Amino acid sequence: MCPATSRPLHTVIADASDPDLVGRDVELGTIAPRGSGRGSHDDGTSKHVGSPRGPGTMGRYVRGVVDPVLLLLRIGHVGGAMIWFGGAIIGSFFLSPTVAALGPTAQPFMDHLMKRRRMGLMFPVVSVITVLCGVALYWRDSNALQAAWIGSPSGLTFTIGGLAGIASLVGGMILVGPSVAEQTTVQTELAATGGEPSERQRARLERADRRMRLAMRIDLPLLLLAGLTMAIGRYVR
Repeated sequence: MCPATSRPLHTVIADASDPDLVGRDVELGTIAPRGSGRGSHDDGTSKHVGSPRGPGTMGRYVRGVVDPVLLLLRIGHVGGAMIWFGGAIIGSFFLSPTVAALGPTAQPFMDHLMKRRRMGLMFPVVSVITVLCGVALYWRDSNALQAAWIGSPSGLTFTIGGLAGIASLVGGMILVGPSVAEQTTVQTELAATGGEPSERQRARLERADRRMRLAMRIDLPLLLLAGLTMAIGRYVR
C-alpha cells in the first residue's frame, strides 16, 4: 500500500508493542501518515493505534515509533518512584532512629542534610512529579478514562496502584513533613541553648516521633502496593 495513504490497523499488528496483541482480532482502525489528521485516535503523530477487542488493551503503541512524551512520562514516573521509595526506606529504618538516638548531637548532621543538601525539599518534589506523571500515563492508557479500560483487570490493577500512590503522597505531606520540621526546630533550639530539653520540647519531639512511626506503618505499605501493582498491571488479563 502506498505510504501516503492510511493503513489498516491489522497490517501492523504483527509489530505491536505488546506481544499479546500479535495475531489477535482487532477493531478496525487506521494509522494515518504524519500530519494527515486521519486514523483512529490520531493526534498528528501517527503513534496511537486503535485498541483490540476487549478491555484492558487500549492505548497500545506501534514498536519503532518513538513517542518522546511517553518516554519522558515513564522516566519521570519510574525514576521518581525509585527515589521516593528508596528515600522512604532510608528515612524510616535508618535516618530517623539514628537521629532520635543521637539527640542534640545530631543537629549539625540534620542542618546539613535539610538546609545544605535540601533533602526536605527534594523528596516532596520527587513524589509530586511521580504522581503527576502517573496520572498522565493513566489518562493515556485509559483513552481519557474510558470505563471499559478502567473496569478491566489491567485497568483495575493500575487504579489500585495509583490510588495507593496518591494516598501515600497525602499521608507524607500530613505526617512526615510536619514531623521533620518539628524535630528540626526543636533540635535547633536545643543547640542554641546547649541545655537539656524542657518538658514542652520533649513533648514536641515525642509527638513528631509518633507521627513518623505512624507514617512508616502507613506510607511504606502503600508505596509497596503501588510499586507492585504498577509492575504487574500490564500483564494482568
